[in-house]
Amino acid sequence: MINQLREEEIEGIVGDITTVDLDHKFKRIVCAGVLEFTSKPGEVLENARSHIDLEGRLVLLVPLSNLWGQLYRLYHRLHGFQINLFRPEELTSLAQQAGWGQLQETYVLPFTWVASFGPID
Repeated sequence: MINQLREEEIEGIVGDITTVDLDHKFKRIVCAGVLEFTSKPGEVLENARSHIDLEGRLVLLVPLSNLWGQLYRLYHRLHGFQINLFRPEELTSLAQQAGWGQLQETYVLPFTWVASFGPID
């Protein structure tokens, strides 16, 4: 993906999402199509917390652990990938442990959960 960047104002960075230090605080972080592919979603949330402005927001989009999510997992397994599926209460707990408080949530049928979080002390 980095090699496909064509816009000069976009800088591609390669790093481990659990430890990368961007030396910047952001107002918004969108984490879509990420947590299902990492073995350490809690560490991703902790690292995101270290990169958020005090009034910033984190938006997560994750696949749910339901029948449709299982089909999504099977699709990826057939293509050589192991993925995580989530229950909202499980991810909310991980987020709280990482210093996030949930603000909003919605379900996008058939198998997606979208939630926004703000930093807590």
